[in-house]
Amino acid sequence: MPKIWLAMSAYNEAENIVPLLESAGEVFRAMDACVEILLVDDGSSDGTAAAARSARLRCPLAIVDHGANRGLRQGILTALREAAERAETDDDLVIFMDSDNTHSPEAIPEMVRRAAEGADIVIASRYLPESRQIGVPWRRLWLSHAARLLFQWRLGLPGVRDYTIGYRAYRAGLLRSALSRHGDSLMEREGFACTNELLLKLAAMGARIDEAPFTLRYDRKRGQSKMRLAKTIFETLKTLWRKR
Repeated sequence: MPKIWLAMSAYNEAENIVPLLESAGEVFRAMDACVEILLVDDGSSDGTAAAARSARLRCPLAIVDHGANRGLRQGILTALREAAERAETDDDLVIFMDSDNTHSPEAIPEMVRRAAEGADIVIASRYLPESRQIGVPWRRLWLSHAARLLFQWRLGLPGVRDYTIGYRAYRAGLLRSALSRHGDSLMEREGFACTNELLLKLAAMGARIDEAPFTLRYDRKRGQSKMRLAKTIFETLKTLWRKR
């Protein structure tokens, strides 16, 4: 089994980060996997980093401090770059997930299995028959479903149903190649739209993509959503039409 690098970016997630890290740790113990966790603290003011350090873990935890809030795009970019640079082989897996405890770590074993079968990217998909979404506000359901239909209509990437979820496993070598080619322009869209932009650029490099089912647990999230709905829609549409 390749080494796993669990990467996250967090902004004021002190209430969510500990249960997420500890549940992920339980999954990794059951897998008997070699894992390191990398957390980008994106200028949190609520003690997110201290909370993360208090989590009961048996695997190493590294925290990268942005010092000030630089936004979701830069948080994800830093997390992916740091994990890819620290990876020991190109076949190591970098798994990025949200830090608000909505992404169930129980999906990770299946994501790793599908990567072992040859996928360069494995998406934790909300749109497979076994997938579920619990406690998600109707506006978010509408936005993600509309985005899925638009992306399938305009692009139709083979094997992809979920274009906008950030929960994905990437082969480290793919990320290294993409960062070498694009640098910071690997993701240029601000906010949540940067995740579909990243997927499209990696697909253009010939990445093999698969999906694994998972349960989105919005009912576990504490605190308010940081998604700006209107901006997310606008940035997503810009990405979609430019990539045609």
